[in-house]
Amino acid sequence: NGRIDVASEPGKGSTFTITVPKDRRSKGRPSEKEWREKIRNTLLSKIDKEPKEIMSVEKAKREILIIDNDPVVIRELEIILKDEGYSIRFALDGLRGLREIEEHAPDLILLDLRMPGIDGFELLEEVGKKEELKDIPVIIIIAGDLERSEREKLPESVKGIITKGQIEKKALLEMIRNSFSPAIGSVTHEDARGRYLANSRSDRPFRILVVEDTPDNLIFLTEVLRPLEYMIFTAVDGQQAVDMVKKEKPHLVLMDVQLPVISGYEATRRIREAVGYGIPIIALTAKAMKGDREKMLSSGFDDYLSKPVHPEVLIKKVEEWLARMYQK
Repeated sequence: NGRIDVASEPGKGSTFTITVPKDRRSKGRPSEKEWREKIRNTLLSKIDKEPKEIMSVEKAKREILIIDNDPVVIRELEIILKDEGYSIRFALDGLRGLREIEEHAPDLILLDLRMPGIDGFELLEEVGKKEELKDIPVIIIIAGDLERSEREKLPESVKGIITKGQIEKKALLEMIRNSFSPAIGSVTHEDARGRYLANSRSDRPFRILVVEDTPDNLIFLTEVLRPLEYMIFTAVDGQQAVDMVKKEKPHLVLMDVQLPVISGYEATRRIREAVGYGIPIIALTAKAMKGDREKMLSSGFDDYLSKPVHPEVLIKKVEEWLARMYQK
């Protein structure tokens, strides 16, 4: 059992000592390698049971195929998607994944690009040769960033990109829903890809600085913008934002107004003093009350968005300001 001791001395204070017992639960636990292998074997056993038990498809459900050689990623995605009622298939390598696509034609594919053997690029190329399969929507799963040359190789069937280790449930599900049936006014992959390719003819893609101290909000904002191929930078306090603007020279800034160290208002004032008004700064506020708009504009902000921010509203606002800047 654990133990807490205290020793007090008048006029000097108290010393608390905490003794924590050794966690014996770890005894006999498998290593990470053994754990991953166990998950892999479990997934493979599911495949062996096809089609009676595991791979049966209810016609009312959308069927999603996950192709990734990392069993932990497959399991993470499977848990998220099954909770939403999707029917899940999976493959642990590109060859098996290609066979699954040809035999079952899923409604959507979650695809790792970097796999041994047949990688995601080769798989997309093969699928693109088949008229009946080439329009199946694909969401890319990637560890790290894609090179510009890699992005340009992606076909129009690719509807978005998610990053391993940063899979945010809400953003993923929104991306999947838009892949099945894009909302009116939402940005299609073709539009986003066309904008990116046009933009890539310049020296570099648009650079956006996202300033937000709440981790969930920061992840949400970056994940909404990431599929549109912007170069994203982040800051978590007002002073860091000022420093990042001077260093990275972004094309646009999304700035929370309530920040530690210095507020978004003060950070914006300092940015205007340092670099002028050439960079659009959009305020993010949880309290958009009467008079706040005038306060924000007078503080140097160009525009504002009220939290919670809807993905389509965010994208539209960012594109409006980038278009103004890009057309100049």
